[in-house]
Amino acid sequence: MTGRVEAVVFDVLETLLDLDPLGARLEEVGQPASVLGPFFMRFQRDAMALTLAGDVADFTRTARQSLRTETKQALSDTDIDYVMGASPAFKPSPMHSPRCASSPRPGSRSAV
Repeated sequence: MTGRVEAVVFDVLETLLDLDPLGARLEEVGQPASVLGPFFMRFQRDAMALTLAGDVADFTRTARQSLRTETKQALSDTDIDYVMGASPAFKPSPMHSPRCASSPRPGSRSAV
């Protein structure tokens, strides 16, 4: 690649961020950590479908409903709040930590 990089785009979920805290919280509310994969795929699919249909895919509402559906309505609203509350605990995966710590060059744009 030659020339100056004008923009950098990150696919953050599951690529840069470690989602294991969600799996741990699922177990704490009585669900197997293995629900994380299907929940995440459902969430991505639903958010993409809403966006492609021209609707605004509200991140929180879409994620909550995906979790509710994937757990077959087994979680209370309090349980869902607890599981979804793991997001502040997300940390960059070890492979990407050095890249996340460095800032884009002045004048470049980034998107997540």
